[in-house]
Amino acid sequence: MWNTTSGVAMTPLSRDILGKVKFWEQNQIVYRTGDPVQAVYWVHSGTVKICKLLPDNRLQTVRTISEGEWLGIEETDLGHFAHTAITQEKSQLSAISMDTFSQTLAKNPAFRVEILNALCQRIYQVHHRLYRQDPPPTNQNLARLLLEMEKDTRGDAPGPWIDLEFRLSAMATYLRSDEKHVFEEISQLYRRGLVELAGKMVRIVNRRQLQAILQQQPVFQSLDPLRKNLYS
Repeated sequence: MWNTTSGVAMTPLSRDILGKVKFWEQNQIVYRTGDPVQAVYWVHSGTVKICKLLPDNRLQTVRTISEGEWLGIEETDLGHFAHTAITQEKSQLSAISMDTFSQTLAKNPAFRVEILNALCQRIYQVHHRLYRQDPPPTNQNLARLLLEMEKDTRGDAPGPWIDLEFRLSAMATYLRSDEKHVFEEISQLYRRGLVELAGKMVRIVNRRQLQAILQQQPVFQSLDPLRKNLYS
């Protein structure tokens, strides 16, 4: 009954404050766009689709909430639901009134951590979906990033080794990618003879070819917002 397929564990406290399990039929509306937020929900079984109301009054599904996930928690501060929630199949949900939810959130650190983890998981899911829909031109942006990192590191001196040990995370964030993918892209540059690698150190050895990559397709216009984080 207390599955957590989202990877977010439910605390015993959360189980205690849940209301009675209610059975919902397929295509039953849990809440509509504009409804006041009076409760949040825990999905015991089934799935619930979250829909955006379009200008022509059609509903567009933007994500799905599955068994073992919270429903509606990201909209509690809005006062009114910004989306419509509809059961995609026969489902079982429990509701927590907003009064109980807010009081528990204020008084219990473990519950705050649980909800924060759930929100972080939701953000990750949205980011992953956007990344799949619009994959970034990693190769071109990585080339520019390496060139500017080298310039900031060496000035006009001969190119040194650039330490990537503590910079992959920042690079991945800027490139809208992940550390593994960024390092794979760097490895491709190595196989093409554009850079040398030693552990997590990289050195540009064919600057002209690396600069040529920038001409293949548009890249992000500025690295300034990120660069201060790469050298701290």
